Amino acid sequence: MLTMSGRYRIRPAEPSDIPVLARHRAGMFRDMGQLAAHLNDSLERATASFLEVAMARGEYLAWVAEDGSAPTPIAIEKPAIVRSESAR
Repeated sequence: MLTMSGRYRIRPAEPSDIPVLARHRAGMFRDMGQLAAHLNDSLERATASFLEVAMARGEYLAWVAEDGSAPTPIAIEKPAIVRSESAR
């Protein structure tokens, strides 16, 4: 766990962060103009389904930054997809 200037805490993402991760991913594509607004919810659901499996298997790593005043993580750090043993 890393603390930056006493205000932000960076930690590995946990399963409880999946809704935030999925919302962030959909928002990223939407903000880049790569996702039509009517597809936002379906991308969030598909991302959450993927993350539930991939994180449980240790195949997806992400980090979140938390502001002590926010009840949920407020920023997402670069995710990493880890190849499974069978893919090596």
